[in-house]
Amino acid sequence: MLSDAATILVADDELHLRESLTELFSGEGYSVVQAEDGTEVLSLLRDSLPDVCLLYTSPSPRDRQKS
Repeated sequence: MLSDAATILVADDELHLRESLTELFSGEGYSVVQAEDGTEVLSLLRDSLPDVCLLYTSPSPRDRQKS
């Protein structure tokens, strides 16, 4: 376990992925915070700065139409 737990921000719209990563990293002694979307990420970043951010970004709807 880590003595001074680093904080990891896990951001993804998929709940099962956020929960899986949270369980994995928490089990290794990290402090984990979750965000479902960009708005929540920005809100969390206003309060504190995590040591690591794991962010999933998807193309905008307009970009998806081009492919």
